[in-house]
Parts: sequence; structure tokens; C-alpha cells
Amino acid sequence: VLPMFVYGLGAAKCGTTWLYEYLRAHPDCHVRGVKELNYFYAINTANMPKVVERLESEIIRTEDNMHMASPAEVAKKSAELLDMRDYMRVLKTCREDKNAYFRYMMLGMRGQKLVADISPNYCYVGAEMLAAMLPTAPNTRFIYFMRDPVARFWSHLRMNVRKALKAGADFEAELRVALKHELDGSTTDVSAHSDYAGVLADMEAVIPAERRLVMFYE
Repeated sequence: VLPMFVYGLGAAKCGTTWLYEYLRAHPDCHVRGVKELNYFYAINTANMPKVVERLESEIIRTEDNMHMASPAEVAKKSAELLDMRDYMRVLKTCREDKNAYFRYMMLGMRGQKLVADISPNYCYVGAEMLAAMLPTAPNTRFIYFMRDPVARFWSHLRMNVRKALKAGADFEAELRVALKHELDGSTTDVSAHSDYAGVLADMEAVIPAERRLVMFYE
């Protein structure tokens, strides 16, 4: 009997990391060691190089930090590295091997009742791709987290600026520049993740009511 398959769609800065960590620690759940797989965001789109580059950077960062880890952390990080390298092979072969993702997700199963892929970028893959994700397993479910839109917007914007901040740069000044860019009406990942209505419409169009759950960060 196949386990329940759960997709976490986002939005960003709405508790998806908490959900990933909670499910990964639960004995009845099977969650691989790569957070935010973004498979359905990348497959058949121009986003694949970006997803591969991000994973390559994470592998290098994990390897570089290994010498600072405690013995317990080394074991955990080594397992995560194996997962990341496994997933890198999926990304590089998935267009020819359509079952690579499913095999990766199921590898290591020990009778758990649930498998999960929590990737906030799934919130804007569109109704057609959500429909393609629905038959992953006989009991596929979708979870979408929302949050007060202003609080979510600011949290996402601050995170993006902090990640891109160069040494010596003024955080507040860079934040003002980023805010002006958003208010100019530019399409960004921040604005895309803020489109709750669009995501809900896509979900309602293709996902049966009993297979979708919408919750609030608060």
C-alpha cells in the first residue's frame, strides 16, 4: 500500500520550514534530507539551472562546514550530503527518466505512512502543473500556508535583502531600494508569493476539496 503523499505549497515565510522539520522528525513520515526540492518548479522550465545551482552551492557549503561539526552533527550532515547528491542525479536525469523523482522520494522507506515534499515555490507552478502532481500517489494531498500579508511581505523582503547584502552595505538602505522595486509593480518572488488569491484559485480549479488544506501561520 502506497503511503499518503503530501505537497507543501508555501507561501514563503509562512511556516513551511517548521512543517518540514516537524514531519522529518516524525516516525510515521518519510521526508528526504533536501529541504525545498522544487522539482515541479524546475522540471520542463527555465528554472532548472537555478535549482541545480542552488543545490550545488548547498553541497559545497555543507562540505566546507563539516570540519566544524560535532560527531553527532557529522553523521547527520553526511546523511544530508548523500541525499543532496542523490537528488542532484535526479535533477540531471529527470527529463529522460520520468520516474527518477518518485524513486528518490521513496528510497529509504521503512513502512512510514506519509511522504512529503515541502517546497514553497510550488505555490506558483500553476493549475496545470498542480493537476500533474495530483496522481503522484492514490492519496496525494496539498497543504497551503498563508500569513498576514503585510507581515509575510516584510519577512520575505528582509530575508531576500539579507541574503544579497554585500559586506559593508547598509541593510536599511538596501531594504528601501528593494521596497521601491516592489512598489514599482515589478514581478518578483516576493509579489508572486503574496498572490494568495491566485494560488487558491489554481488549487480549487484542479484539486478536489478533500485533498487540499489551507492553514494560517498565525
